[in-house]
Amino acid sequence: MVRKPVLLAYLNGMPDFESMYPLLAVLAARGRIDVRTIIYAKLLRKGPRLKAAFERYGHWPEAASKWRLKFFFQEPIRNADALLGISDPTSGLWSRRARGKYIVRVGKPSIFLQHGVYQVGVNARRAPEPMRYYSDLLLLWEPLGTNREFIAAETAEHVVPVGFAKQNVLPKQTASPALAEWMGRYSKRLLICQSFRWGAFSQGPY
Repeated sequence: MVRKPVLLAYLNGMPDFESMYPLLAVLAARGRIDVRTIIYAKLLRKGPRLKAAFERYGHWPEAASKWRLKFFFQEPIRNADALLGISDPTSGLWSRRARGKYIVRVGKPSIFLQHGVYQVGVNARRAPEPMRYYSDLLLLWEPLGTNREFIAAETAEHVVPVGFAKQNVLPKQTASPALAEWMGRYSKRLLICQSFRWGAFSQGPY
């Protein structure tokens, strides 16, 4: 039997799931590669709707403890042919940092998938010098524009525009009575999702 290439992805939290799971499910269904997805077990406990998505799309991630995600990741990475992530191995934060360093050390190919409309490293500078990615492939929502000015030329060569990657794969969640009552007061509503947790951002007039 011919061995299929193995694509490995870690779902640490909901941003990982929302961005990567739709793509992973499609790739798994095509059957051309072996898709191995490892998900944080706590995320499954906090998000009961996830299992409904797994049943619908037929791709079931493997649950792993916090210890496996943070300290015992070497074997899965060694056995993979490439990794998919929403951060570059050289810029991962917290639990991703050690895995990123290991990916670089063993020379595993990496694929970066954009997960935010306004994202440091994509639309905003991460460093004053031209930004260089380790990833062999950068899947961005749109072609490079003015951000080409702060992304190194050798990195820009690996950018492939793929459009909006996120899909509505979770079952619809019913709003609580209090939220439904509040929403009913307005004919139009704007939902802003942000995760600016690690930087200092201006609160000046807009």
